[in-house]
Amino acid sequence: MDKEDNRLVYLDSSVLIDFYRKVNKEKSFFSFLLKDYDLFSVSVVTQYEVYTGADTLRKAFRDNFFINIVIVPFTSPLIFTSILIERALKLKRKSIDFRDLAIAATALHNREPFATMNAKHFINIDGLELIIPSSY
Repeated sequence: MDKEDNRLVYLDSSVLIDFYRKVNKEKSFFSFLLKDYDLFSVSVVTQYEVYTGADTLRKAFRDNFFINIVIVPFTSPLIFTSILIERALKLKRKSIDFRDLAIAATALHNREPFATMNAKHFINIDGLELIIPSSY
């Protein structure tokens, strides 16, 4: 993919946490995504997850990161998308945590690819375009 496409990708908290924890940032999954994408977005739920794990030293780094990307609020249309996903998963006898459900609903509702390092959490969601480390 050419970066000139300006494609947007939604990020899961797993991608951001991996980036923050890596000493060599160039080996993070997020660094690989930077080669193909230049527009990033997260669900407000992802922002919550990242901040709940933030220590004082990394909080400023995270503050700067979230200033530069779009944070999508969890709105009524996303609630209904979440309900549809949950019903479809139940038919498959599958389930996921509510936070993961809300995060996935954000990407699915907006029809954008979703980057995660936890494919097993999202693999059963029909129509969700996953970008995972093994695809790089």
